[in-house]
Amino acid sequence: MAYDDLTQTDKDKVDYFSTNLRAMSGEFSQQLQKVQALKDYWDANDISTPLGTLADADMIPNKTGLSGAVDIQKAELMALVGNLASLLSTYDTQALRLARVKAAGINASL
Repeated sequence: MAYDDLTQTDKDKVDYFSTNLRAMSGEFSQQLQKVQALKDYWDANDISTPLGTLADADMIPNKTGLSGAVDIQKAELMALVGNLASLLSTYDTQALRLARVKAAGINASL
């Protein structure tokens, strides 16, 4: 069965979902670029060296200005760093980047 053979109701459902998925794919590409920039900053500035001198329970003060953010332990910070690495290795592959560009267009992905 081809798309054109779907009922109009089913086409509407697929179109609605596809439109939203494509938009979200472009936004996700933008977020992954920010994750890569954070990783690059981590690498370029050797952030692991000073953090390596801290114990897991040592607190890192909140200096963000983000509403509701609080101090966190080094272990919590490192867990978040691990999440960033996982995002890149799992979702920022060449095949997935190409799929997101096809879905959302190059401009939505930048």
